[in-house]
Amino acid sequence: MSELSPHQLSYLGVAHSRVQLAKRGVIAIDAPAFFEYDLITQGGLRIEVKSSRPKGREGSECWRFTNTREGAYTKGAARHQRTDRKCDFFILVAFRDCEIPAFFVLPKKAVGVKRTVYVSYDGMYACYRDAWDPLTDAERRLHPS
Repeated sequence: MSELSPHQLSYLGVAHSRVQLAKRGVIAIDAPAFFEYDLITQGGLRIEVKSSRPKGREGSECWRFTNTREGAYTKGAARHQRTDRKCDFFILVAFRDCEIPAFFVLPKKAVGVKRTVYVSYDGMYACYRDAWDPLTDAERRLHPS
């Protein structure tokens, strides 16, 4: 994984997320590049996917996810990066070399407008590891089979 560029890692994270969603009966397609999220489901859920490699030493890894919009906007003389994503859920894809990634599935309110989110297996976001049920339940309410 270390030889992949950030763009390639991001693409891989979206692909892995689509597979995980499909396993759970949720069909998601890529959103256009100018949208503020990566995937949209049949029911209209907007999902932002973030991918990261581990930071720190083996055994105590954490993953850093940056919640900023690539296109910064200007307000007066200062440049500001937007963090108020227009999405319903975040899927944070935590890659480790030669292993299936870990998935942290957070509702938008858990991230809010934080600029950076750190996740680990025992940190404050650990309860969101493989927490697909809120997302799949919301999709079923919006798009019953």
